[in-house]
Amino acid sequence: MHISTYSEFFRDPLAFALIERLVLPEIAARKKLSTQKELRIWSSACASGEEPYGIAMLAHKFIEENNEDLKCRVFATDISVETLERALEGAYGRNSLKNLPLEYLDRYFEVLSDKYVVRDEIKSLAEFSLFDLLEGKTSFPPTSIYGDFDIVFCANVLIYYDKASRRRIVGRLADSLSAHAYLVSDQSEREIFLAEGFYEIFPCSSIFSKSC
Repeated sequence: MHISTYSEFFRDPLAFALIERLVLPEIAARKKLSTQKELRIWSSACASGEEPYGIAMLAHKFIEENNEDLKCRVFATDISVETLERALEGAYGRNSLKNLPLEYLDRYFEVLSDKYVVRDEIKSLAEFSLFDLLEGKTSFPPTSIYGDFDIVFCANVLIYYDKASRRRIVGRLADSLSAHAYLVSDQSEREIFLAEGFYEIFPCSSIFSKSC
């Protein structure tokens, strides 16, 4: 099944603001008490890369400014070879950047001709691979080895599937999460996750935990 999704940086500004102010600090505080010092994030339908690069920038900025003892790895998957190739290139036009704060544009992009290209320090945090949310043999991309993600993004994806397929995907995503992880969806899909027993951490944020 080929799905063509539209993407842009910080597509849902509220969700990214809450991730910056609430989610990342909570995860960092928990990691201080753990031997696991890696922030593991999965962008499960990454399209042309705006989502995984955006969260990589957010995490990089948070870790650097708060002097956190954390490494960040963003696993980005899609079922389209073509979109993954565009993501690996990391070059974007202005339309993709309209929600991006100016400080991110200055800090994490190089301007080449009429394109804005993601800098290597951010590209190095993202690992792209081909993965089908329905047909994969595991609930998580094999490149991640064991899943156990702190944050999983599944936005603007489930609307393309029938009800049975949605339930299967949601179940697999739940299996990929660590014990105290977060799942981020799209506003159009938040009711799906609420119906499957996920708890929304902030009203209408489309950011969930597996339970309250």
